[in-house]
Amino acid sequence: MIDFTKRILLLFLIFFLPVNPALSDEFTIYTEEIPPWNYTQDQKLTGLSVEVVRKILSALNIEDNIQVVPWARGYRATLAGGRSVLFSIARTEHREQLFHWVGPIATEKVYFFQRKESSVQIDSVDQARNAVTIVTTRDFPEHQYLKALNFKNLHLTSKAVDNFRMLMGYRGELTVAGEYTAGFLLRKAGIPREKIAKTNVMLFENALYIALSKDIPLAEVARWQKALDKLKLSDSYFKIVNKYIVD
Repeated sequence: MIDFTKRILLLFLIFFLPVNPALSDEFTIYTEEIPPWNYTQDQKLTGLSVEVVRKILSALNIEDNIQVVPWARGYRATLAGGRSVLFSIARTEHREQLFHWVGPIATEKVYFFQRKESSVQIDSVDQARNAVTIVTTRDFPEHQYLKALNFKNLHLTSKAVDNFRMLMGYRGELTVAGEYTAGFLLRKAGIPREKIAKTNVMLFENALYIALSKDIPLAEVARWQKALDKLKLSDSYFKIVNKYIVD
């Protein structure tokens, strides 16, 4: 009689009690090296997006098993399915139907920056045409944006970290960077933030998202989005973004 009762109880536990929907091995999570969003420092993965995603994983009781891989590999793997997740990624028209989307993680505004002690007054994009030299990185979105506007005063670099170095070396009057990216570049270049001023001229915005493979149920996607939305209303989120932003 006892054995029969135990069997009935076991069957009840198996079939009727709720199962944790977010087991650690249900997702393969990919990212790449692209500071300040996701990058390795002192052999540890960090960055604004990494911190946000880890908060989501913790809230959903999902193990932190983020893998750093080349962008093309992570993109292809998430496109193929296998309950894969990829961040940080721009949500473009071409990609819209290829993935499920959670986000944005953050929206970065791209500004003109100048030396703090500069007397150059920049109040509009068109006014920046009068600058002697604008330093920007070849083929970066900032370069493409200004090129499309037919700017003729661009000096192109091969590495973004050189832009602020050239600015401080008086080899340019302006440079262009995102308000989060600028902080990382300044640290890498060894330039104190107080030496640089962000102008009031914003060029465009970049919103970065988390892409989930199409074989992940929409209910699960909604759980991720709800966790992110809740995080973005908390002090924890503002503490994360304030670590990276340049005022």
